[in-house]
Amino acid sequence: MNGKEFCARFPALALWQTEVRAGLHGQDARRPSTWRTGTALYRAACLEAVTLDLYGQGCDTTPDRLRREVAEILERDANERSADS
Repeated sequence: MNGKEFCARFPALALWQTEVRAGLHGQDARRPSTWRTGTALYRAACLEAVTLDLYGQGCDTTPDRLRREVAEILERDANERSADS
């Protein structure tokens, strides 16, 4: 899977990795204690990481379910943010 395919299949994980590597919000890739773990992006990235791991182990049904859960988390977070505005 190339970089474009990875970003398309696992957008939250790719974005989270980019943010951490760039040091956004004081995060340091080498120091997990600096990672913003309470965000919807982090939760979605974790589910996508599990999906990627399961896919690598040959699972083909669970990743689809987990991808749907990721989409639901991000949609719920977006709705909450727009309600707060």
